[in-house]
Amino acid sequence: MEIFLNLNGQQQGPYTPEQIQEWLASGEVAAETQAWHDGLPEWVAVGKLVTETADVAGEVFLHIEHQKEYSRGELLLRMILGLIYIDLPHGLCLLGLGLACTLCSVLAWFAVLFTGNHPEGLYQFTNRSLQWLARWAATAMNLVDGFPALGLGNRGDRADFSVERPAEFSRRKCLLRLFAVVSVGVPHGICLWFRMLTSVVLVGIMFWVTLFTGKYPRAVHEFNTGTLRWALRVAAYLALLTDRYPAFSGKP
Repeated sequence: MEIFLNLNGQQQGPYTPEQIQEWLASGEVAAETQAWHDGLPEWVAVGKLVTETADVAGEVFLHIEHQKEYSRGELLLRMILGLIYIDLPHGLCLLGLGLACTLCSVLAWFAVLFTGNHPEGLYQFTNRSLQWLARWAATAMNLVDGFPALGLGNRGDRADFSVERPAEFSRRKCLLRLFAVVSVGVPHGICLWFRMLTSVVLVGIMFWVTLFTGKYPRAVHEFNTGTLRWALRVAAYLALLTDRYPAFSGKP
């Protein structure tokens, strides 16, 4: 997160939450100083902003826009040729990124274990790779129209994914990742298998509903978005992007 400050009537920044916390602790910046970051509707006191940021540290966010109208033409095009013009290029790229992210996670595991910190470069690479994955998955599940942009990071599409980077990482929880197959893979794997199976069935049904009505029922859209959110939370936890154990839920 990049935070801007209003200092002496001028916008200054951006700064990281860690920098702001240090300045607040030392008294260099007053808690009443006005601050803003992308997504806030207005400027707020920096002391309040940093407190709210700390409360969501490590949280995983996924928002997929629910459109009022869906294109029947694009829906049919994805059904007939989507494997060629969407899944093939994105799949090959994401496969390579998946291998790279696995290596990054291994390197990050040692870094967190010995330093208590996840290297910024490794963190952002993995985070931006998951943003690409989320964008492609939203299109593959017919949750949004349009061609998902090729490339790392959020690309201004209708799908937006992010992980609120923690200020520090737990060495103890890092060690617990060694038992992730038992602690995460088994319980979440079983639950997600049934959840994903349900979503696959719903995606098939919604294809026909959307084709004939041009609309995607909001309740089903939220359920399928929740399935993707749940899977991405697990992926973020296993990739050491967050120390928050993933909830057994797809709710925001």
